[in-house]
Parts: sequence; structure tokens; C-alpha cells
Amino acid sequence: MSKNMMLLYGGILSLFAIFSIVSHFMNKKSLKKQGEDFLAKHPNAVKIFTKSGGFIVTDTMNIIKVNGEYATHFSDETGEGAYALPGTNEIVAEYSWTRPGVLHKTVTTSTGETTFDVELKSGRDYKLTFDKKESTFKIDEK
Repeated sequence: MSKNMMLLYGGILSLFAIFSIVSHFMNKKSLKKQGEDFLAKHPNAVKIFTKSGGFIVTDTMNIIKVNGEYATHFSDETGEGAYALPGTNEIVAEYSWTRPGVLHKTVTTSTGETTFDVELKSGRDYKLTFDKKESTFKIDEK
């Protein structure tokens, strides 16, 4: 491979890295602004925290909609999740988990979009979890 080709590939990789970093920070800024706008309109909003992660078995919790509207998400030093208003809320969420497989490298299982109602109180934060044994979403005060 010639020196010019190596420089070209290096330049392309550098541009891709710069683009990825800039996109990441722009996305975080947009997410923060959406959260600030939501809190300005609804100062009594509550936070519903979700947990994602893992190493061997990974799990992902996603709140898609709250009361028919796409959820306003947050991500800060306390965790990540979505905002909701006090009172009865209709939540559409999805939970999926991935584990090592026998015949395949990994096996992913998903609940699909699931709709359920929750009662939330002002001034409190909540944690959304999924019980695999009962195959149900649960929400508890944090």
C-alpha cells in the first residue's frame, strides 16, 4: 500500500472520528434542551429511571411513549430515563435482553412494545423494572 493511500485512509478515519464525537455532543445537548423545555412547561414532572447494561447478559429498557406522546428522555449523573406527569399515565415501554447462545453467538429476547398504566405522585422519582419470571413491568419509588 502506498504512502498516499495510507494518508487518505488516515484522513477518512480521522474525519469519521471527529464527526462521531461532534454528533454525540450535539445529541446530548439536544436531549438536555428537550428535558429543560419539558420541565419549564411541567415543573412538577417526575422522573422514571430505567436501567440498561450488563456484560455477559445485557439488558435494555426503553420508554417509548408516555400518554400517547413520544417520551422526553433525560440522561444525567443520577441516571437515565424519561419524564412523566403526576397522576395516571399510560406508558409504552420495551424490554430486551441478550445472552450467549449455543447454536448462535447471542440470543436476544424482547417484550415488544407493551402498554400499561401507572399512578405517579408529584415530588417523587420512580424506577421502572421488568420481572422476567412474571413477564411484567413494575414501577417502584426510587
